[in-house]
Amino acid sequence: MHSPVLPFCSLDARHPAMSEPRSIRDRFPAPWRVDEMPAGFRVVDASATPLAYVYALSEQQRAALPGRTLTQAEARAIAAAIASLSLPT
Repeated sequence: MHSPVLPFCSLDARHPAMSEPRSIRDRFPAPWRVDEMPAGFRVVDASATPLAYVYALSEQQRAALPGRTLTQAEARAIAAAIASLSLPT
């Protein structure tokens, strides 16, 4: 018996996504921006498609949890670096 192939698993040369490589700037329109969220930051493109989430903890939360976590400033800097990828080189 032949098992069905799910559409998201059947990429091959005939699939449009495999026809030719596209730049990330072509797929996600610039400018990208950083939006603040309660738990960190979100990077979105010009059409408001979320591209990345960078999470951080407040100083109080960081003190209560052992281990290495990002500060708000570190998370903001990482999100800004991701957003800057949409800028022309």
